[in-house]
Amino acid sequence: MGYNQHNQNGSPLSRVILLVVLLIFLGPAAISIIGAGLGILVSLTLVLLVVALVLLASPILMLYFPASAAFHVPQMALFFFGIAVLALFVLTVAVVLKFIKWLFLTIIRGIRRILGYS
Repeated sequence: MGYNQHNQNGSPLSRVILLVVLLIFLGPAAISIIGAGLGILVSLTLVLLVVALVLLASPILMLYFPASAAFHVPQMALFFFGIAVLALFVLTVAVVLKFIKWLFLTIIRGIRRILGYS
C-alpha cells in the first residue's frame, strides 16, 4: 500500500461506504431525536412569545374589560412581567439559533472527518 501521508486508515471508498452505512442505520433515529428536540425548543419559544404578548396587552384588555381587573393585580406589573417574558423569548430564540448552528456544523465536521478531509 505504501506510506500514508494523512494517517488515514483505509481507502476513500471504504470511508464512503462507512458513511453510507452510518447514514442508513443511524440517520433516521438521529433525525427523529434531533427533530423532537428542536420541536420542543421551538414550541417553548412560541409559548413564551404568546405569554409575553398577552402580558403586554393586559393593561389594554383591562381598560376594555373592567371585570378582568377583579384579579387585584396591578396593571403595570403585568406589563413589566410581559417585558421580562419578552426578554426570555429573545434569549430562547438566540439559544435555539446557536443550537441549530452548532448541530449543523457538528454534522458537517463529522462527515468531513469520516471522509478524511480534516
